Formats: sequence, C-alpha cells, structure tokens
Amino acid sequence: MGAARAIVERNGAAALTLRAVAAEAGVAPNAVYTYVNDMHDLSTAVADAFIGTWDLTLLDSAAPRPAAAAFIQHAWDQFTLHPGPADLLGRHRVVGANSLALQEALLGFLTERAGLGLERAASGTYLLTAWLHGRALLRTSDDEDVPARQLAGVDAASIPLTLAAARLPTGDLDELELLLDALLGQGGPD
Repeated sequence: MGAARAIVERNGAAALTLRAVAAEAGVAPNAVYTYVNDMHDLSTAVADAFIGTWDLTLLDSAAPRPAAAAFIQHAWDQFTLHPGPADLLGRHRVVGANSLALQEALLGFLTERAGLGLERAASGTYLLTAWLHGRALLRTSDDEDVPARQLAGVDAASIPLTLAAARLPTGDLDELELLLDALLGQGGPD
C-alpha cells in the first residue's frame, strides 16, 4: 500500500495503475493481486488511508460551530496539501474503515453536538462532502481569469450581477461561514 500512496502523492491519481504499483514496489505485476482484487480496490484503499489521516478529534475540540469550522478547515487543508489522494475521493464512493469512521463522526457531531435529527444530519454530511469535493474539483479554475473571448458576444447589460460579483475578492472565510450556516443554522450554536 505504501507504494500506491507514494505514486498518488508524487504523480497524482491518474498515475495509479497496478503496473506502476508493482514497479514502485519492485515486484512482478501479478504480485499486486495478492493484496487487492482490482484497480477499484487499490484506489479505494489509498483514498481510505488518506481519510485516516484526518483529525476527527477536532469535532469535539470546541463548541459546535468553532469545532465544525476547525474540522472543515482541516479537511480542506488536507485536500490542498494532498491533491492526488483528494482526487481519488472524487472518482468513486470510498467505503472503508476510515471513511465509515468519518461518516460516523460527522453524523454523531451533527446529531449529538449540533442537535440535528438523523435525517438532517445525513443531509448535512452529504452537503459537507459535496462541498469539499466540488471545491477541490474547481480549485484550479478558481485561479484563472475568464478569458475575454469567452465573454465575446455576451451582452454585459444582461449579466450585471455576474460581472460585479466576478470583481469581488473571494474569501474562504465567507464561504466557510455560509457552509456553517447551512449545516448548523445561521449563527448556529456556538
């Protein structure tokens, strides 16, 4: 598994193949099948190991809103610092010991500490997961300006709010506050 994690950290998720893992580990390609059934199992194991590096204790570190903010920022930092493993999380549903522990911790936090019912907590967990994945997916495009050629032929008068919003500084803090409001309610429990 160490060889697979090293490949993904160094070269990204697209570089993860059974042959690459075998080469990295210095074994014959068929030897990899001793440890995993197929490519899906391999990528799931690497992604689940990545989730296992996240600090779930942050969810118990403070009052609900600051604890949620600390955990979400930590998870985002992990996505930013480790884009290869983060990319694996967006490729397919990961079910493993660490992903299930994460799910349980988030559901527990939202039901027990934030006071949500299980149905709303499940929706909140999905919202947080989708936000992290979507933000990771869009992160590279956020740094690019929209080329003038893409706006050619668009009547500026028809999109005044879009043009005005595009000139505003984007703030991670505002984005996080909106997410916390959605999860915990506006100005939710401290």
